[in-house]
Amino acid sequence: MSIAKRFVKRTGALVLAMMLAVGMILTASAKNFADVGRDHDYAEQIGILSDMGVIIGTGVDEDGNALFSPEMKVNREQMALLLFRFMLNRSSAGTVNSSPFTDLVGEIYNGAISWASAAGYIIGTGPNTFNPNQGRYHAPRRHDNGRSRARIRQRSHGQGLSLDLHQHRYQTRS
Repeated sequence: MSIAKRFVKRTGALVLAMMLAVGMILTASAKNFADVGRDHDYAEQIGILSDMGVIIGTGVDEDGNALFSPEMKVNREQMALLLFRFMLNRSSAGTVNSSPFTDLVGEIYNGAISWASAAGYIIGTGPNTFNPNQGRYHAPRRHDNGRSRARIRQRSHGQGLSLDLHQHRYQTRS
């Protein structure tokens, strides 16, 4: 093998190793939310979902550190986006609303809500309403019956439901 070919192979291997190392560093930093310490009840799960790209955090603090806001409640539109990211392994579903819902408010959620509705994972609270900010889901350790989460999880696993969900009221808490 010529010296030039060996040089190209070694340089290519070095570049690949550097890319992998940078990738590992970036992946590891995805777990570092300033408001989620190693002793947090769900630190491992938050880290896994962060590594998968399902959760990306809620912003940054005054020092520029990523925040997760573990005590913040998740609403219906956010749950649709989380489901989209988890099921399709994509970060964005776009901003176009192709669903029948006329009350969507967060443009970044429109594509995920449209996808989840078309796939049958979520339904509206009426023929043309979704109530995106309703049905705030609490962290599992809080008192919450989790019926809405369970129904979404059930649909995502292809299991049918025996009750009319159009009549179901999503429990909200403030």
